Amino acid sequence: MNRIAVSCLGAAIFGLALSPAFAAKPDPDLQALSQRLQALQDPQVASFAPLQKMQAQQAVAAYAAARRNDKPASLYLAQRRLDIAETEIQLEQAQGQLAEQQRAYSQLQVLAAQRDAERARQETAQTRQQAEQQAQQHEAEMEQLRQQAEAEAQARAQAQAALTSVAGRQASKVEDARRKETQLARQEAELVSGVKVPASKFDDRGEVFALAGSQFQPGGATLSSAGQRTLKGVAAYLISSPRQQASVVGYGDVYESGVHRAEAVRTALVAAGVPAARIKLASKPLGNDTRMAEVVLSSP
Repeated sequence: MNRIAVSCLGAAIFGLALSPAFAAKPDPDLQALSQRLQALQDPQVASFAPLQKMQAQQAVAAYAAARRNDKPASLYLAQRRLDIAETEIQLEQAQGQLAEQQRAYSQLQVLAAQRDAERARQETAQTRQQAEQQAQQHEAEMEQLRQQAEAEAQARAQAQAALTSVAGRQASKVEDARRKETQLARQEAELVSGVKVPASKFDDRGEVFALAGSQFQPGGATLSSAGQRTLKGVAAYLISSPRQQASVVGYGDVYESGVHRAEAVRTALVAAGVPAARIKLASKPLGNDTRMAEVVLSSP
């Protein structure tokens, strides 16, 4: 059904509602539907929602021709079709307005971009001119700064070399002093206790005394006689160095846990006179024959 036919159908329905045949007993619902239908033919919205208009007109025509029992259902359908057509017209109008606003906005953006580009070109030309004027001055200043930097670099290199030499000598003195301090502490401990202090090594943790597997009973955490002697020497060394703290690390294996070995070592040190408060415990898995426990001494 084309637009002309739709308009004709609407006019016919509107005319039918106002014809003399209905004058004796007018149908207010049909009149209201016809008026709404006629409003949809306004020239300003003539191109909008053609399908929805046609469906609304058909629904109004069906209501006009319906029998009395079918009137309520036909009226409801016609009203809904008119609602849909009016809503669709409003939606298409809003979409048209939005599209128009978007076109206007795009034009404004183009104009703004053109103005910004022109302003940027002017500013660029101005900046280039200023940069050319300042280039020679900057070059002279940079040359002066380079000369100053070279002089300062030479001075820093000489100072660094001197500091490195001094630091090396100082570190050597500190290391010598630590060796002497350790040697004196060992000698004092051995003289006071009459027990030989075992050999040790230094790492990032501090001074480390290692207990090998032979210093424990086979497959257990009980110290052997060799282990007892070793720990007596470590205890004497600790007692003569009251500023040192001890960390006992026990290592485990398939037979015994590291915790039990660490506890056995601490018990021996405490029995030899080291305060328990100076001893911390730790454990690790997988020791070996050369290291089943360690006593690590460090200064607080």
